[in-house]
Amino acid sequence: LEDDKGNDDDGGDDKGNDDKGNGDGVLWQRVTVPPPEVEQQDFANGGVGDGDQSTGKDESFGNGTSAASAAVLAGWLSSPACQACPLLEMQVAKSGEVYAGAEARVDFANRFVGFGPGGTQEEALMGMAPGLCVTMLLSPPLAAHEALVVTGAWVVAHYSGCGRRLAWAGPARGGRRTKSRPDKCDIDGAHNPQHPRPPAVVCIDASELDVVDVDARPGLPDLDPSVLARDLDKAYAGFAAVACDTIASGPWGCGAFGGHRVVKTLVQVLAASRAKKTIVFHDPFPRPGDVSADELQALVAGLCAQGLTVKHGVQLLLQLGDTAPALCTPTHVLDQAKALMHQAST
Repeated sequence: LEDDKGNDDDGGDDKGNDDKGNGDGVLWQRVTVPPPEVEQQDFANGGVGDGDQSTGKDESFGNGTSAASAAVLAGWLSSPACQACPLLEMQVAKSGEVYAGAEARVDFANRFVGFGPGGTQEEALMGMAPGLCVTMLLSPPLAAHEALVVTGAWVVAHYSGCGRRLAWAGPARGGRRTKSRPDKCDIDGAHNPQHPRPPAVVCIDASELDVVDVDARPGLPDLDPSVLARDLDKAYAGFAAVACDTIASGPWGCGAFGGHRVVKTLVQVLAASRAKKTIVFHDPFPRPGDVSADELQALVAGLCAQGLTVKHGVQLLLQLGDTAPALCTPTHVLDQAKALMHQAST
């Protein structure tokens, strides 16, 4: 186990024998995005900005946005990397396996990382790879600019359904590398010689929009500047911390936390593009009326075709701030992006 103070127990014995080469041991690391140059009570305890006396208010983004959140958004808009970084297209997983062969996967976490009684994606993930459960003993609650990355937790089971319908679907075949087969492992039942260890798990908690108190506004709470700033930094903290090209994710924060699928997908694409990663979107259990994974992929492809950079993407989300939830469709977002790019070119 490796904690955030650098203490290391890599699975070797007390005689100095090291069997890390066999892929033993679960490693965990807390990662952060450096907070802006503002003392930010807003970003304590996993909450979104509340504009208390230590941070004041900043009207740059409307609605009395806290100074800390305004500093975060200004950083995304003014960073040379964001200004030059093009959006990367999103892939959609077509296989029936959940996260099959992924280099890294996103845990749609609670800030208290771990399992509970709700049958959520995080709880299913913990059940499939019980090595992840060690994080419940070692990791404090995540702050708003923090992510948790866990490696070495092998998948030992499959599941089906979610919520009350979550069910055991049998053991995973293989599940770890052995001395006789050091070049192969079995991830979600698929031998993959390119990945001799199990996928990293990126634990990031989206804003809890079912309970969070944001300023009254006609649009989506996801687009409140304090919420948007927090979620952009949260996703980027996790995505930038893993050494891979693709990250398996999905409708992050769109279940119990009440997030909007279009907005949360774009937040992930922006953060992943800045981290030079490609999102592989998995949505094995869509609900009736949900925007489909294929529609979301087409939206991202359309934005890429318009030449949007990460900076443009953040500007787009800020412009959509007062959009009514029912109107925040892929078609509307793409139309707004075309108008944004036309304005930028004139």
